[in-house]
Amino acid sequence: MPKVLDEDRPYWWVHTNGKEHIKLKQFPLTCEVGPGSPSGHCMVMISGWLPLLLYIRRKYNRLGFILLSSFITCIVLVAISRMYIATHFPHQTILGSIAGAVIGLFFHELLMTPHIMCSKSNKKIIRFHSSFLNSPSVLIAIGVLSLITGKAFGALLNYLGKDVERSYQLAIKYCARSEWLHPSTSAMASYSRVTGALIGLAGALYLHPLSASTSTPVVTSLREFILSCTATFSGYYVSHKALLFVSPCMKSFVKPITFISDISHLIYMAVLSALFPILVAFVHSTLHCKFFAKFDKQSTSPKPRTEKSIMIDNDEAISIRCRR
Repeated sequence: MPKVLDEDRPYWWVHTNGKEHIKLKQFPLTCEVGPGSPSGHCMVMISGWLPLLLYIRRKYNRLGFILLSSFITCIVLVAISRMYIATHFPHQTILGSIAGAVIGLFFHELLMTPHIMCSKSNKKIIRFHSSFLNSPSVLIAIGVLSLITGKAFGALLNYLGKDVERSYQLAIKYCARSEWLHPSTSAMASYSRVTGALIGLAGALYLHPLSASTSTPVVTSLREFILSCTATFSGYYVSHKALLFVSPCMKSFVKPITFISDISHLIYMAVLSALFPILVAFVHSTLHCKFFAKFDKQSTSPKPRTEKSIMIDNDEAISIRCRR
């Protein structure tokens, strides 16, 4: 969609349309290199969180209403902040919000409705959805196909005479500081992140496959939640630093691949996106199975009976017999 619309961002629009008298202040987050419409921040945030919040509201009406109201407030603040740093026009944030809501509602209805309906005619649909989501090979195929499709679509637009690198060139030209440029916001980098996230999710399913026992609701204590989050983010930080350390070697390794521009950066974005789902599955399964379950078992195991407790039980049994 951004490649097709190819709309300007405010920080370079004032220069390309003869509006230099409008002074826009730039910030370190301003110089994104992709087209401006629709707003990716609004679209991704709404499409990712809306299905979860609607599910929570269906299960817990009052809590879901509070979370949904807070979420709408956050979306408005995100949209205002994107306009404040001269990254988006108002209509671009509105279009991104609408697109995100449509995507979120589509997946909510697609994935949740068959599980809520209990008629016999929907059993095949439920099995199809379950097998579709639980298959690592399907997720990998979708991720790779999305990257190939994005690259092929860009090549088609170039063939038709549309310059897909126009926004990148304008960002380089009109950004106040070169160190503020964000190549990770390009369209191909977004495709790489999606591919990496799906491959990471496939790896997470391979490490911790879904089953009847893992799909049932689990009440997580505050202790488990804090330790799991701490371990996950610590592992992600260490992995990120290790990836930065080996990235020069990776760049020289993929240098012969010349038919894809900036291939090393795309691989870096894909690997970085794949790390988090794998770490979540590994940390959660390891802590829950190896530590928490063992700790809970020890805390709930019956205490060994002492000689005094045995004598008390015997006395109680004798008194009961005498009463009878």
